[in-house]
Amino acid sequence: MHHRLTSAVIYDAVFSGALLRESGITSTSKLEPSLDPDGGWRVNSVSPLYLVPGLYRIGALMPANGANDIVNDPATFQSSPGVSLVQFLRQIGSPTLAMPDLGPPYPSAIWFGPTFTFTLGPLAPSGVAVAPGNYTSTSGPGGLNTLLRNNGAPRTYQMQFSAAALGLPVGAKITELRFRLETNATAVFPTNLVTWSDYEVTLAQAANSIAAMSTNFAPNILSPALVKSGPLSLAAGSFTPGANPNSFGSLLVFDTPYVYQGGDLVMLFRHPGSDSPTTAFLDSLSSADPGYGTDFRAFSATSFGGTAGSQTSVTIAEIVFAPSIGATILRTETNVVVAGTGGLSGWPYRILASTDLGLPVSQWTPVATSQFDGSGSCRYTNAIDANSPTEFFRIAVP
Repeated sequence: MHHRLTSAVIYDAVFSGALLRESGITSTSKLEPSLDPDGGWRVNSVSPLYLVPGLYRIGALMPANGANDIVNDPATFQSSPGVSLVQFLRQIGSPTLAMPDLGPPYPSAIWFGPTFTFTLGPLAPSGVAVAPGNYTSTSGPGGLNTLLRNNGAPRTYQMQFSAAALGLPVGAKITELRFRLETNATAVFPTNLVTWSDYEVTLAQAANSIAAMSTNFAPNILSPALVKSGPLSLAAGSFTPGANPNSFGSLLVFDTPYVYQGGDLVMLFRHPGSDSPTTAFLDSLSSADPGYGTDFRAFSATSFGGTAGSQTSVTIAEIVFAPSIGATILRTETNVVVAGTGGLSGWPYRILASTDLGLPVSQWTPVATSQFDGSGSCRYTNAIDANSPTEFFRIAVP
């Protein structure tokens, strides 16, 4: 989910360590109500900020004495679909706002000092590809609960898909994996918030063909990238039954996008089992189904740190990806032409211009808006004015 931040307590949203916004809260800041009867929230408006999917840190510097009391009572963390609390972090002893990097004092601690409000922004252009592609609108005949295993049921699970089964453009930036309940499911999952204390996902190029995959996990991967690591929470009702096939629901939004290099793709999942007594079965394909062993295959172990596994079913996945846009610029007679490739047909794009290459992208001026053509290309022509200063162009989506 993508959001545009509109207000915050001292706001320290950090992606790759960069401070994005901050604001000092005082007794004159706007008071917002809270469900807690002991007090409300003070918030300030900040300049709009568009957040792409990822991991962010919201921090607050809370001095011992101040104009507003700090409520320190047990409470329920509340959020909105698409926003989840991953982990409480703290920074002890700093007199100024600093990156929180210390873990909780005990594993079950989920403290949340600051708050923030937001409005839904426009969704960034993204594509989806179902793996295997033949099951985009067709249910698999089976079910597998490996990715959703419950309390006391750790798993290590590896799947490999051929390029044909993926249908991904080379250079696609994979940002999320979605799954769906098996066709025979009769109830939503979960009925309450479910949490895994640690959930790791690694994506990699394939070292072996699918037919020659090893039962040992490590020899099957090249250039692995850990795209998600840490606690994972799944909101109530994330997966719904009642259709054929059922709708895909989000399970894993990556901390770091993975750039698809082409060829076979390997996915490696590790988790220690959730805090739930129950699990659910996701749509899957067994070794008896067409394409197993040639276009897809999977192995599973019954431990978090498993190094080898037994052959098992493949879980049908919906892969969410963003485009990787390539651009060239050339002069044609009295015009400058900016040409782009790598988009998806019908996706919107903007041409941005600036006379200062060092300006943040948010401060560049939009000079054209259109859509990629049927081949995923775009073209912008600008007349050269010898009296104008040097100007730079870039293609942006959305």
